[in-house]
Amino acid sequence: MARLREFLPLLTTVLVSTASIPAYAQSSIPGDPIAFVGHGALFGSAGNQIEPTARFIAGATRIYITSLSQNLSADQRAEFTALERSLTEGLSLDEQARLIVNTRLIDWLIERAPRDVAFGVRPKNNAIKALLRVKLAGTGASDPRSGETDYELPDALHGRLMKLRKSNVAQKKANPALLDVTVNSGEAYRLECASKGVPIPPDFGPSSAWVKRGTINKADLFIARGMDADVLTYTSLSPKGICVALPRYDAQNVVQLDGVICLGLDTSNVCFFDNQTGPGGPDRDDTFTFENGSAQPFSRWAGGTDLYASNGGICTDCHAGENPYIIHGTVLNTLRRESVIMPPQQYTPLVKANDGENVWPQNVGSLDAPAACSDCHDVLSDGGRLPRLSQSLPKYCNTILRSALGALMPPAPSKPLNAPAAMPPKKPGTLACTPGLPAADPRYAACSAATTEDCTPKLDCTLAEDVRDSRCALPDFPAAYKVRCTPDVKSLFVACERL
Repeated sequence: MARLREFLPLLTTVLVSTASIPAYAQSSIPGDPIAFVGHGALFGSAGNQIEPTARFIAGATRIYITSLSQNLSADQRAEFTALERSLTEGLSLDEQARLIVNTRLIDWLIERAPRDVAFGVRPKNNAIKALLRVKLAGTGASDPRSGETDYELPDALHGRLMKLRKSNVAQKKANPALLDVTVNSGEAYRLECASKGVPIPPDFGPSSAWVKRGTINKADLFIARGMDADVLTYTSLSPKGICVALPRYDAQNVVQLDGVICLGLDTSNVCFFDNQTGPGGPDRDDTFTFENGSAQPFSRWAGGTDLYASNGGICTDCHAGENPYIIHGTVLNTLRRESVIMPPQQYTPLVKANDGENVWPQNVGSLDAPAACSDCHDVLSDGGRLPRLSQSLPKYCNTILRSALGALMPPAPSKPLNAPAAMPPKKPGTLACTPGLPAADPRYAACSAATTEDCTPKLDCTLAEDVRDSRCALPDFPAAYKVRCTPDVKSLFVACERL
């Protein structure tokens, strides 16, 4: 991989849940164009994936630098100016190199920001770093995991960033207060999981006990699309349980994302892992890639503390409810029928951060599903009940739930279609419709007599032009982007708005 990968991470995992509104649920950055991140993707307020154009990233990083700089002391402001000069002075940098410098300046500002602000910005900045690993187009999206050309960092800037990184590592070792305090990481986290009845999977590779169950193609993958994803399982008898891995690989067969969720079937405890370097690397947000199917020790996968404030976002804000796995149709539905992946009771995520401020949401409550969903999500179902919905689960509500029901806002013309609706399985996509689009439009979903409620996602068109959603400027906005749904579905989205 290009040398830039020494500095710019990829993404991690996402996880689950509910509780009172935590600090991450609402951004404290005025005009923040990124609502949340997950699996390497940026998401807007309407739950749709954002195009990571160079123009958008420039606008977003400018907003973060401006906002985070406002509360610096005079001495800190002078130090910040000196840092920026030390990285850029005398260099002729192209646009992407300057964006990379911006992310490192944001890192510096995050360490001096209030914890609630830092907690909200850090994952977004890390996600932007991942996107900058490949050469971005000026006006079009480039997926950092789709086999695009790696961006080569200029030699001079490479040396300056190396010096800055060594300085940051030394500072963190000298000042533990700059580190997030959670529970366990690395081997200690794996031992904790095992002690609580969660299986720890074997190494990956040709002779491994991991079993390939099928492949999810690009068109059906509903987060971080543009790659194929294999579904791997490991079944354990002692402790009784199952692990599911979802390695997502690019056109060169290189795995870029590989989240692993392990469930203890006797204890209902769940542990989460991701292909991050963990505490062994100089930066917590580094990730590693590998050839799909190659031998890889599972000890490389990070978990626990190392996922806290990572570039994968808040894990316990997606895999919410009684069941830790997001089936969403495809081969995962076959897995649900062939394997026991439903815990005996609502699962407990072993991801808790104990810093007293930014605790990840815990999986504390369930919701009796409306009639349209009850075949799979009632108290006796093998899909498990839905989570207790509220604003404390912004990613689950705006991305997971809307995507599954076909209630995402239609994309702009010529953009990739939303992933197909997967729920309810027997008649997918029948609970939401798009009355403002002509029937010939590939984004069109027909309305029925029951789809009378307004379920249009909220799109913030007040943002500056370089960071707002491109649909805001289209001549058919907002009429063509209205979404109607059934009263059952509307009740779910109303629940999502509660505190």
